[in-house]
Formats: sequence, structure tokens, C-alpha cells
Amino acid sequence: MVSGGEYVEAKVTSLQSRKPWPGKAVHAYPVVSFTDREGTTHQLELQSYNFPLTIEYGSSIRLLFDPRSPTRALVDSWRARWAQPLLGVGFGLLLLASAFFVGRRPVSQPPTTP
Repeated sequence: MVSGGEYVEAKVTSLQSRKPWPGKAVHAYPVVSFTDREGTTHQLELQSYNFPLTIEYGSSIRLLFDPRSPTRALVDSWRARWAQPLLGVGFGLLLLASAFFVGRRPVSQPPTTP
């Protein structure tokens, strides 16, 4: 979405509080509204991992959204754009490294005779 997305200023219209999973702490999910180039107003709820904890009701934030699917949007920040891909690459490298080291077996030494 980074290459085909559009930037827009959005306003936080409310904060929805809920538990993402049973037994977990309550998270605040901001609901934002923005207007695209065609003049259509969109309202959507952002996921908790997409924004810094400093977002407050009434504040303005910059969004990157997909014009073909405006419900696909994320806060314009380094973390929101690159955290998941970098974690995926890091996990893949970790698996590759572990396969390399686990797959190596020590070379057996021939028995020594006295």
C-alpha cells in the first residue's frame, strides 16, 4: 500500500475501548474520519498497532490509505509502515540461521588406536 496509497489528514472522532482478547487489558481504538479526493467522507476504526499511544480525541493525524479500498488505512509513521515487514524478515532470517546451525553435524573422528 505504500507505493499506491494516498496521504490525507484525518480527525479522531472517537475512541472505542474494548478488550482485544478475553483476559487482556482494555485497548483504545481511535475512530477517524477523512475526505478523499473525490469528496467522499470515510469513517473507520484503526487497529491498536497502527498508531502511537499519544493519539487523542479531536486530534488530527496523517493517514496513508488505499484509494481503491479506503477502509485500508494506516497512520503515516515508520512503525506502522515497516514494523510488520521487518519482523517477518527477521523471523525468516532466524529460522534460516537455526536451520543452518541445527542441520550441521559434527564430523566424526576416526577411532584412535594406542
